[in-house]
Amino acid sequence: MTGRLAPFATLAVTAALALSACGDDAPVEPTEPTTVTVTNTPEAEVADAPEQQELTAKKLKAALPTLEEVPAGFVKHPDGFDAALKSKRTTDPETCLAAYFDTPEIREWRDKHVSEGEGVRYAQKNGGTPTPQLSVAIWTFDEPYPQRFFDEAGASLAECAKFTSRTAPDANDIEQTAQHIGSPVIGDQTFAVRIGNEETDIAVDYIWVRSGHNLISARMITGFRANNEERLGKFVTEALEDLK
Repeated sequence: MTGRLAPFATLAVTAALALSACGDDAPVEPTEPTTVTVTNTPEAEVADAPEQQELTAKKLKAALPTLEEVPAGFVKHPDGFDAALKSKRTTDPETCLAAYFDTPEIREWRDKHVSEGEGVRYAQKNGGTPTPQLSVAIWTFDEPYPQRFFDEAGASLAECAKFTSRTAPDANDIEQTAQHIGSPVIGDQTFAVRIGNEETDIAVDYIWVRSGHNLISARMITGFRANNEERLGKFVTEALEDLK
């Protein structure tokens, strides 16, 4: 990536939750949930800026953060990041899959239209079991990424204050909550959410950015009361800049 900010300070994470490769901090008070306004916007739009175009895998990879740009104490995860991994997640109610950008409709659209995907995963060295992780990924498609998927993600928070989730059909149900967190106003649309369990102090923060044909995601395992908004916001902002 080019034009990076200085590396971040050491990150202390109290969470003990593993992210899958394709998703899959000193505690502070969490951002208070805010009202999410969902707007129905037309699917057709002009996507003529460089960062809105269908891009090459080389361009996507160059926009990912390097080891020098992630928090101190993090190293590359030995398993890497599989941007093509197929999700088997289920939720109850099923509408909460929208908060993960993982509904059946999204999966079908992604499989049909994805051109390239690249991602990187870092883990905190000596960070406990399981190890805290940070992932940044970018996908490019042969059509603009649908606006309605972001609208549906925002709308899902109204009924996903409490829900259950499992990462695979034979996995155990996990009680979760989903709440809006802050994010930079960049790209065509942004969506940011914390999904986790306050009682166990485990959560994952996600920021998603839509830019024409491209989808950017940054996520981090965190304590539920930690605040990663600024950190993740920098990663998605820098990634978008490097797509230009």
